[in-house]
Amino acid sequence: MYRQLCELLDRWLRIPPAPEAPPGHSAVVFRAAPAFFRYRVLGWVLSKLPLVLLLMGGIGTVLAHAFDDRSTRGEPLQPALVGMCLLVPVLVLLEMGISLLCLRLDYEKRWYVLTDRSLRVREGVWTVREMTVR
Repeated sequence: MYRQLCELLDRWLRIPPAPEAPPGHSAVVFRAAPAFFRYRVLGWVLSKLPLVLLLMGGIGTVLAHAFDDRSTRGEPLQPALVGMCLLVPVLVLLEMGISLLCLRLDYEKRWYVLTDRSLRVREGVWTVREMTVR
């Protein structure tokens, strides 16, 4: 399923295929190392960790107060409150999944072309950017 999603996004976003070596020069075309992806995932985890902790603490606090107040008076919980406490984590998980997919696609679409005269770097999913260093 991941491959089909990548192919669909390639067509939809019009991501160019792997670059070819320029004619007449000795060139090496290669991709980023797997350690680069692990480094990016570590940064992603560290950026999402405060959000998850804040979300867990906030929802736990809201539900704890709601259960304490309602149970002492014998009233049922507000459906809107319970719905929000369920909807927000689902939306956060959806956003985390999409951002992790974009991170993986960015890694897979990063290419390097090294010639005897220059280094060309192509990166990006939403916006493809190429940089040439001579």
